[in-house]
Amino acid sequence: MTFKTFAVIQHVPDRNSWKVAQDLVYWTPDVNITVPVGFETDLASVPRLFWGLIPHADKHIVEPSIIHDYMYAGKTSVVKRSEADRILRAACKEMGAPAWYYWAVWAAVRIGGGSAWRGS
Repeated sequence: MTFKTFAVIQHVPDRNSWKVAQDLVYWTPDVNITVPVGFETDLASVPRLFWGLIPHADKHIVEPSIIHDYMYAGKTSVVKRSEADRILRAACKEMGAPAWYYWAVWAAVRIGGGSAWRGS
């Protein structure tokens, strides 16, 4: 298991975002990520039209989405967008998502995530 802790988040009133309330730790031999308390995330940026397939707060995507947002914000040693997206896919798989799901999530961020990379 690469997640050493799991998400504890608090909704930010009047916004579609959440703040991390306890450090979220993801560890592999290649990358170590600790998302600190206070980091703000919108979880998965899934368009409402697709929530029937991939809800933005689904149990398979909450933790992976938080670390993905953190990587996209440039807060880690991950320097390539493709690597951040690969880690998202692997983390969804680890959380028990079926193959169609983690590949769909990966494809969606590859297609639509470019403008969010490093806040650009």
